[in-house]
Amino acid sequence: SYVIKRSGEYEPFAPYKIKEAIRLAFESVQQNPDEALFGKVLEKLRHNTTWAVEDIQDIIEKTLFERGHFEVMRSFMKYRHTRKLLDRFM
Repeated sequence: SYVIKRSGEYEPFAPYKIKEAIRLAFESVQQNPDEALFGKVLEKLRHNTTWAVEDIQDIIEKTLFERGHFEVMRSFMKYRHTRKLLDRFM
């Protein structure tokens, strides 16, 4: 499986990066991570072998919303937007 980065480069799919992003999103709002959320995200990703990083982030946001983690979702979205802007100017 592969991930298409914002730069257009392909890199091997690394689930630990998703788990880390979720953990950091929960920590950013001083909440304990929802341990089931990572599994739910991976379940949604299993249908394809190649994903754009933006699509993975969309799935994380949607899963946070579905599980009622609205404050975490807002924090994740803010970080994502900031990161996208930084990538454009670097």
